[in-house]
Amino acid sequence: MRTAPLAVAVLAVLTLLPGCIFRDIRTTREEIAAARTELTAIRSDLAEVRRQLDSLASIEKSLTHIDAHLSSLRGTMENIDEAVPLKDVTDDAAPPTPSDPPVGQGNERRP
Repeated sequence: MRTAPLAVAVLAVLTLLPGCIFRDIRTTREEIAAARTELTAIRSDLAEVRRQLDSLASIEKSLTHIDAHLSSLRGTMENIDEAVPLKDVTDDAAPPTPSDPPVGQGNERRP
């Protein structure tokens, strides 16, 4: 029978309180609900970022293969250039003047 007076005392105290504890509990619940909503949005954003990172990793792998291929191609072209020297098209030599007809078209010089 000791619980009955204790329950009455607790009820008396609760009725005397202006409801600030209940208001605090309600506010806390609302804040927790808002935080859950924000966390759900953040999880969604993180999932999108992970998908983009996976895509970028795939692109990086492809670029690495392309870089290796181009490097190999550059080496092959250098080997060809060394084996078959070509005339430099940016030669600074002056082009023949019209007063000097080209040799081999019936204008050969005779000694």
